[in-house]
Amino acid sequence: MLRIINIMLSKGSGGIEQASLDYAMVLQDGQHDVLMITDPQADVNLRATRLGCGLTHLAQRSKWDVWASSRLRKIITGFQADIIITHGNRALNLVSRAHVPHVPIIAVSHNYSMNDLNKAQAVFAITEHMREEILKFHPRMHQKQCIYMPNMVAIQGLHARPRWHHPVRLGAIGRLVPKKGFDVWLHALALLRDQGYAFEAWLAGDGKEREPLEALCTSLGLDDCVIFKGWVSDNRDFYQSIDVCCVPSLHEPFGIVVIEAMAHGLPLIATDSEGPSEILSGFDCAKIVEKDNPEAMAQALIEVITHEAEAHDMGQRAHAHVAARFSMTQCAKRMNVALEEVLQMHLV
Repeated sequence: MLRIINIMLSKGSGGIEQASLDYAMVLQDGQHDVLMITDPQADVNLRATRLGCGLTHLAQRSKWDVWASSRLRKIITGFQADIIITHGNRALNLVSRAHVPHVPIIAVSHNYSMNDLNKAQAVFAITEHMREEILKFHPRMHQKQCIYMPNMVAIQGLHARPRWHHPVRLGAIGRLVPKKGFDVWLHALALLRDQGYAFEAWLAGDGKEREPLEALCTSLGLDDCVIFKGWVSDNRDFYQSIDVCCVPSLHEPFGIVVIEAMAHGLPLIATDSEGPSEILSGFDCAKIVEKDNPEAMAQALIEVITHEAEAHDMGQRAHAHVAARFSMTQCAKRMNVALEEVLQMHLV
C-alpha cells in the first residue's frame, strides 16, 4: 500500500476534474491511502467527499503562490506521502515549489501544454500521440519517464437500450467553449432539418459560449428542436436519455465524453480530433468525421438515424471496446505497475 497525494486545483467541472476523481477512486480501490487536495471552491468537492478518501483544501492565488507552496510542503510531509500525482499546471508548479525531493511527482498531462512537465519525475500521457509529442518537446526526458496512461470510465454490464424516441433524440455534452465545436454541430443539425429529418437535440453543459450558441440556434431556426440543458448533475441520466451521442470537437486531447458514451452503449459520431481519433480509429465502433465540417457531421447523422438496428450494434461494439481498454479495472492494473516503476526510477 502506498500513501498517495492526488492534487487538482481547478474550480471547474470539465475533463481534468472528472479524471482527478477517477484517479482517487481507482487508487483507493487499489488499497492505497489517498489524500486528495482541491481548491476550497472546487466544483468537485462534494463528489470528492463521497469517495471516502482523505480530502483537504489548498487556497492559492497563482502557481507562484509562495504561501500555498509552503502549506503544501507541510501537508506532504505530514501525510508522509510516497508519491504525488498532479492534475494541471498550477498543481504541478506548486508541488514542485514545495521542494520535497524525496517524494516523486507524477504529472498527468491532460492537454498539449507541455512547458512545465520537466518539473515532474514522471509524466502520465493520456494518449500515445500525446506521449510522442511530450518526448519530442522534452528530448532529455527518458522514454521510461513518460508513460501512456489513458483516462478511464466505470463500466457496468450493458443492458439492452430501449427503442429510440420519436423523433430520435440526439445529444452532445461538454463545456460550451469554442474548441468543442458545438457551433459546427448546430450547423449540421440545420442541414439535417433542411433535408427533412425530424429530431430533438439536447446540448448539456455551460460556459462562455452559451449565449452565442443560443443566438446561433435561433438564427438557424432550431429553437423548436434544440434544448440547452445546462450543467447536468448526473451524466449517466443524460446518456440514458439520448439515442445518439455526438462529439463535434475541433480540438480534443482525449475526450472523456467519448468513453462515457461508449460505456453506455450509445451510437457515437465524433470528429477526427486528437483523442477521439486514437480511441476509435480501426475498431468499427463509431462514426468518425472530419472536424469543422458540418456537412460530414450531417451525413454521418443521416447514416446513423436511418439504420437504428445497425446503430444499436455499433453501440454494443463500442461498449466492448471501452470495457477492454478504458475500464477502471484495466486502468487500475496499468496504474499500479506504473507507480511501482516510478518509485524504482526515483530510488536509482
